Amino acid sequence: MGLNADISRIRRNTLLKVTHMELLIYPLILAAITGLTVVAYKQPEFYEDNFDGKIFFSAVGAIIISSVWDIATAFSFSTLKEFIPEEKFENAEKAISVIEISTEVELGIWLLFAFSLFLSWLANKSLQRNHRE
Repeated sequence: MGLNADISRIRRNTLLKVTHMELLIYPLILAAITGLTVVAYKQPEFYEDNFDGKIFFSAVGAIIISSVWDIATAFSFSTLKEFIPEEKFENAEKAISVIEISTEVELGIWLLFAFSLFLSWLANKSLQRNHRE
């Protein structure tokens, strides 16, 4: 019973913190998306020099790190599964779910990757347009 209560407390506290953080994070994300899009369109040379590779490789690095974390978590649990008594197995699964990377975070990482490809394309198109003019 103690482990279930701890897991519930952790989830409740985490959800409360995320809810309050959303008030700050979502507008900042929107501002960053807007700003980077404007820079990629209006100043493509500056964008390619300062942001292009950094955003792309940050997204790829985050994808690799989250994938390795998920694989390590699953592998660790499957290795330790034989040492967990059957009556405590459900609690162990709940405990593992607390340390897994959330679907929302993984989706955000993939969206960052897609956004970096879009910005690279946009800057490239803007450069082509500027060279024609």
